[in-house]
Amino acid sequence: FESSCETVEKLEYFSSVSEHQIENIIRLTNNKSCELDPIPTWLLKQCIPALLPIITKIVNLSLHDAFVPTLFKQAFLTQILKNISLSTDEENSFRPISNLSYVSKLIEKVVDTQLTNHIQEHNLDESLQSAYKKHHSTETAWVRLHNDILSELDDNKTVLLVSLDLSAAFDTIDHSILLRLLESRLGVSGQCLNWFRSYLSNRTTRVIIDGKRSDIKRVNFGVPQGSVLGPKLFTLYILPLGDIARKHNVQFHIYADDCQLYISFKYENRLKTIDRMESLMHDIKTWMTKNMVKLDDDKTKFLVLTGPRRDCSDFPCLSIENESIVKSESVTLLGVELDDKLTLKSHVRNVAKSCFFKLRNMRKIRKCITEDAARIMVHSMITSRLDYCNATLYGLPNCDLDRLYSVQKLAARLITGTRKYDHITPILERLHWLPVKKRMEYKILLLVFKCLQGTAPEYLSKLLKKRENKGTRADDKNPLVIPRFKKVTQGGRCFGRSGPTLWNNLPDNLRLETSFSIFKRRLKTHFF
Repeated sequence: FESSCETVEKLEYFSSVSEHQIENIIRLTNNKSCELDPIPTWLLKQCIPALLPIITKIVNLSLHDAFVPTLFKQAFLTQILKNISLSTDEENSFRPISNLSYVSKLIEKVVDTQLTNHIQEHNLDESLQSAYKKHHSTETAWVRLHNDILSELDDNKTVLLVSLDLSAAFDTIDHSILLRLLESRLGVSGQCLNWFRSYLSNRTTRVIIDGKRSDIKRVNFGVPQGSVLGPKLFTLYILPLGDIARKHNVQFHIYADDCQLYISFKYENRLKTIDRMESLMHDIKTWMTKNMVKLDDDKTKFLVLTGPRRDCSDFPCLSIENESIVKSESVTLLGVELDDKLTLKSHVRNVAKSCFFKLRNMRKIRKCITEDAARIMVHSMITSRLDYCNATLYGLPNCDLDRLYSVQKLAARLITGTRKYDHITPILERLHWLPVKKRMEYKILLLVFKCLQGTAPEYLSKLLKKRENKGTRADDKNPLVIPRFKKVTQGGRCFGRSGPTLWNNLPDNLRLETSFSIFKRRLKTHFF
């Protein structure tokens, strides 16, 4: 590891926690229990006054003695079918679900909070990693990636994007390497490092199927499944990936085990760009081999993103360790299907198709449920799907967005029981639903508000620039700088341009609001 322990602020001891802190953690957790728990979680919550001193003492003893009891390192594995259409005879059709002791998760939450505070205070995290972080999500990651690509295309450049997928990444982590990284890169030492050493060592698991238990098996690799700290430890383990990408001057974004690498270039320089990306991939594969991480070659794809008139049929294949990767026409990134022209037509089509299918099934039971139940069902299955990453659909042609509007109209009529030819505007107003296009603007403006209030990822906030106030009337009307662009269909769609444009068009009293909940409510009223 390149970082030296001498240059990193150390985290040597965990701080004790009070009963009040433990009580707050307990109240925010769900009621999920494990077979190892002496009493169900819901009952434990009802007995908080009596049990709180004991639980607090257990947590603090674990932190001070740098010791995790054996009972807290045992896991019970059950399995669920990934999809009802899959065969029950195939092992890969099932997803393992790991259950751990409830009190062990309380200890982990305390450790996670203190470790996160240390990392944030000393800027030790990867800013372009969006998984398991406050104010970050797949949506913010996709907005940034979408913005970067559109900006480069607007500048008449081509973008080479490689989507990496790690194979069983959470299960292959080497504990000794992880501990060295915690010490050398993050400054975890002393009692804290000993606690993590105890936490990772001597972990066991057993499988439960139909009430029958398997023999206990030792777990020597991987982050603990079903744990609080597991996902965080994984993202820390792959921190060097960002260093490798920066060394080759390649842009990237990471979400858990999904990594996107992308380079912009003039098309005539495509051979040099291929060599550059292959050199990066060689270094990444070398790092993975040394650190017990395997690349899923079947899911690794590359895409050449260009303008609508560019022919890329002569673009060469990408070779990784003597294995050729054929250029794809589209790739699914963070739940959005990205095509090589960035039209998002296939994504819109797939969303509409999926929603129409669900609405047809809902119609069969609509008469058996109340309007409130129908509204909840539609929100969970339809509107949440329509709203996912809809900020990046801003600026698409009406002919594409009409598909989504048709879904919304059908969903509204399903809830209210109105007829096909009834005017839709009063129906949407009754449900207090914004039309599809307005929902996109609404989402963008919420992101802009968060950026200006410091509750959005730094990589999004950097895309917005406040205008220097010279006391002119124009400065008051346009508080955010609107970047210049060449093409409405490319530069005009990116968040760095659409966000300031929409924000500057808001009335002054709305822009000056500082409470997110009030701004959200008033913004929706403004659109109506």
